[in-house]
Amino acid sequence: MRFRWRLVAPSPRSMPNWWGRWMGCRWMRSIRLPHVHRHTRFRRSCPMGLRAMVERGAGAIAVCCAGDFRDIDCGAPVLYPGRLLAGIAGAVAANRRIGVVSPIESQMESARKNWERDGFSVAMTYASAFKRDEFERAARVMSDSSLELVVLDCMDHTAADRDEFARLCGRPVLAALPLTAQVASEIIGG
Repeated sequence: MRFRWRLVAPSPRSMPNWWGRWMGCRWMRSIRLPHVHRHTRFRRSCPMGLRAMVERGAGAIAVCCAGDFRDIDCGAPVLYPGRLLAGIAGAVAANRRIGVVSPIESQMESARKNWERDGFSVAMTYASAFKRDEFERAARVMSDSSLELVVLDCMDHTAADRDEFARLCGRPVLAALPLTAQVASEIIGG
């Protein structure tokens, strides 16, 4: 068995240019599949591609996006970073008052709706993992002492970003990428 699990990531060739920004995979070997769950090509091709990965030995699948995805049945555990974040945030934030940092401003409203649907009271801002000025501004916004927890709601934020953000805002911080990696490690046993 060559690979134990895979990371699903977008392929620039698989989506029209107007679809928006592409996310990258930094931490695992992966196959490339379309990113956006509402796109019909994704709904058709994703389960087939994932089943093929499972047949080649993948023990678990991680979706490389913290967005809201439908359930995918592929014969192996599928890790959805957005669901992992919501589950851990719910377990940690007793009063469910959290801060959420979206990767771009245009995603803030849909992220707010998702988090509020999950029962959270949410303070929102945005920060790209690649723009230091946005990162520092977002940390100032999230330094509100009424927030029990801050969530970096994008797979672009690393463990180092999480630690730096926590230092800057003075709040506990969850980040999608390191959390998903930790859960994947638990699932595959190592």
